[in-house]
Amino acid sequence: MQFKPLSLALAAAMAMTAGTANAQPTFEWLGVFPYSPPANAVSVRQFTSAHSASNDASVIVGDEIELVRLEGQTSPQFTSRIAWRRTDTGYVRVGAGLLNAARGISGDGTRTWGQRVSGGNNPARLTPGGTLDVLVNPTNLSGVGLGSALSGDWPVSQSGDHALLNWSVVGSGPGGLANTATHWSASNGHVLVPRAFPSATIHAGTGLSSDGLTVAGYSARLNFDTGIVEEAKAYRWTAATGTQIIEFPVEGTLVYGQGLSGNGQVLLAQVLPQFGQPGEGWLWSQASGWQPIGGAPTVEVQPTKANFDGTVVGGTYIINGQVFGFVWRPDLELLPIETYLRQNGIDFSGETVSLYDIVSISSDGRTIIGMGSRGNPGLNTEPWRVTLPDTQPTCSDIDFNNDGSLFDPTDIDAFLSIFSEGPCVPKTATCNDIDFNNDTSVFDPCDIDSFLLVFSEGPCTLCGV
Repeated sequence: MQFKPLSLALAAAMAMTAGTANAQPTFEWLGVFPYSPPANAVSVRQFTSAHSASNDASVIVGDEIELVRLEGQTSPQFTSRIAWRRTDTGYVRVGAGLLNAARGISGDGTRTWGQRVSGGNNPARLTPGGTLDVLVNPTNLSGVGLGSALSGDWPVSQSGDHALLNWSVVGSGPGGLANTATHWSASNGHVLVPRAFPSATIHAGTGLSSDGLTVAGYSARLNFDTGIVEEAKAYRWTAATGTQIIEFPVEGTLVYGQGLSGNGQVLLAQVLPQFGQPGEGWLWSQASGWQPIGGAPTVEVQPTKANFDGTVVGGTYIINGQVFGFVWRPDLELLPIETYLRQNGIDFSGETVSLYDIVSISSDGRTIIGMGSRGNPGLNTEPWRVTLPDTQPTCSDIDFNNDGSLFDPTDIDAFLSIFSEGPCVPKTATCNDIDFNNDTSVFDPCDIDSFLLVFSEGPCTLCGV
């Protein structure tokens, strides 16, 4: 796995937060849905699972299951399954009597998608007023008979007018297809997302852009006799272009598209050299092609969530059979989520915690929703939320010698002269300080990179590009 050395990662994290000393990071366990067990309950375990969050992570939806063993029973039983919605004021049950699981929430936080109680747990959309206004029933789409909607997360667009769904296939679909992906929109209704290649027996949709127009996922050919996946390819789909394979440069690898950035430009993928080996995490974009983000022969990395532009990516990695959450950024590379949080000022104060999944990353990348357990890991599960300070740097004026002339090469000479402890250029001018990116670090080469990037009409960054 590509872990940046701790000293370098910590230095970068300190630089990222240096300009925001008054802003404090916050971490909170979101608890479990309020539940009063029966008086004769001997043991109770609660599994509160978050499935989706709004773009700003202020609204979260999911479902709750209680595993209760009553007096006189030898084994526990599932007692309930309810859909919930959580805001800063706490948990509320949504769609009481209408939904038994909330699988997705619109980016603006107003519309909930979930499995309705009646009608075979098929997808439905809940209005802000608490009524169902969309019911998606299984049918035959383009010659494929849909069975039941699969559980898991259902990506939903900003408006809630687009949803990505996965279904089992009734009987044996074309070419032995076992499951497939569909796209629902208010404008086009329920349509099939075609497979990436005709012989695929598994076809999944895993990511949806914020505008709801771009879908990402994978198609795979599973040999049901041997249980071996013989081919897997990542794809992107739009109604206008159809399904397009994102070819990986190494032939024969298995490529699983696992998610999509909010702008629809960055595909998240897991790549396996061959079936049965751990998968590595990769990103793909039209502009940059394929980019590895982490993985090794003994570590399996699966990126699943990203912010709007794909500069903050999260997911899970497995090492020695244990599952952990991770965060990747271009400046920090891949870090375990607990390490990432500690470097950004979150102190768990000796508490035993297990943070094992990333559910959502806000559009700006600052707020992350995940799943975990505390105290006695595995006994109960609950969501957590962390918000980090605004890390955007503020660069100084490029008129470094304050002569009123912008984009003047003399300012470069003046900056480099002061940086090397020489005089201002010209000597009669009054130059600014050399902490151009205002991260409080002086005689830092990153200030040179930032200055030259802004001088060339680029963005303000901590260390160039």
